[in-house]
Amino acid sequence: ASGFRTGAAAAGAAPQEALQVGQLKELRALQRTRYEDAVGANIVADLLWSDPCARTGITANERRSMSITYGPDASAAFLKAHRLLMMLRSHEGPDARDQRHGEMPDVDAGYSIDHRWPDSNEPSVVTVFSAPAYPQFKSSKKQEAARNTLGAYAVLTPREIAAEEASSSSSSSPNKTSSGVNVKWDIDFVQYEAAPRPPGIKYPHL
Repeated sequence: ASGFRTGAAAAGAAPQEALQVGQLKELRALQRTRYEDAVGANIVADLLWSDPCARTGITANERRSMSITYGPDASAAFLKAHRLLMMLRSHEGPDARDQRHGEMPDVDAGYSIDHRWPDSNEPSVVTVFSAPAYPQFKSSKKQEAARNTLGAYAVLTPREIAAEEASSSSSSSPNKTSSGVNVKWDIDFVQYEAAPRPPGIKYPHL
């Protein structure tokens, strides 16, 4: 997942209005090897368990009972602050999206476009889920159908754009690289099905 609150808001039970878009410098300062940091109200947990949503702002992630959800305004603020064009995230499969049916697009195709830049309509937050036929070993009809979902991975291709196109969208998404070249990224998806499982082996002695 992706999206996180500031360290000040993550320390303890912060009031809802204290949730703010975080900074990359906070990520660089993290100790990422401590498992206990993956739960609770902290930045590591937010990186793992936060989800994009259609609502504006940053709110508590009630479905997961931890972490946050972030709207298109929050993701745009984070991307613009760090001169980024797009956020690719995962850790939210077809079964999880089923719980948000009607609110967010499904990921049955292996990916979904969750947020877009308002002026250009280009993707700003994309979920990529690379495990096909997920979840497995379920019995209900709905969950069994999920076994036919596709996996996907993203292919990003830089595309230089004309100066007038860059200036027309400069109010929203940052389009220049660190070298000052006007650029956008075309995103394509390679999709695939699950490989057939080998036949099971029976063990009479078990």
